[in-house]
Amino acid sequence: MSQADLFKSKLLQAKENSLDLSNNSIGNKEAIALAEMLKDDTSLTRLDLSNNSIGNKGAIALAEMLKDDTSLTRLDLSNNSIGDNGAKALAEMLKDDTSLTRLDLSNNSIGDNGAKALAEMLKVNKSLEWLILSKNSIGDNGAKALAKMYNDSTSLVWLILFDNPIGDKGKIALEIMTRMTLKRLVDDPDPMVREKAIALAEIFSKFKKVKRSVEKSHRRKNKSKTKSGPKRSSNRKNY
Repeated sequence: MSQADLFKSKLLQAKENSLDLSNNSIGNKEAIALAEMLKDDTSLTRLDLSNNSIGNKGAIALAEMLKDDTSLTRLDLSNNSIGDNGAKALAEMLKDDTSLTRLDLSNNSIGDNGAKALAEMLKVNKSLEWLILSKNSIGDNGAKALAKMYNDSTSLVWLILFDNPIGDKGKIALEIMTRMTLKRLVDDPDPMVREKAIALAEIFSKFKKVKRSVEKSHRRKNKSKTKSGPKRSSNRKNY
């Protein structure tokens, strides 16, 4: 069976308008063909392309296809290789998108430039609620850009950045973002949103207390080692 026939077969078998093409060795060529095939589809709401070999060219083709799409709500591109250029193409598409609510780009070799492009997108996008960027190469500059724009976003609730090489400056920016977000949610007129926000705030507060306690314990141990100094060898001889 050819790749095109496989796509058509999977599309016909799609349940609840969800197409799962994960773990199918899909590269740029196949992603471009898939994008062409889905260009006129108006029923698909979920597309899973995780654990494939899609690079920036494939991501650019998918972004072009999604420009006119009004039905897709979830796109999973985790564990591919779209890089900064692929992230930039998707960010550009998302500026005008009104349907996508969840985008998973974890483990895609995305660096600060890709993160900055996604941050710029958050200024104007009004539908995205989940942006998952774990296990990439995002540093302080990318983290700070995302944190700044996250607070300006009118839709984004979850920004996931686990396992990125973010330093102290980026972590401080993200911590400030978390505090501001929780404060905004605690003041939400919806009682259910307020209740969840208060629960999250308590978890965050406990985490901070545990973190401070661990850091304090480490400082005490290091101080104790410094005071005692290295053990001196005795020159006394035993007769």
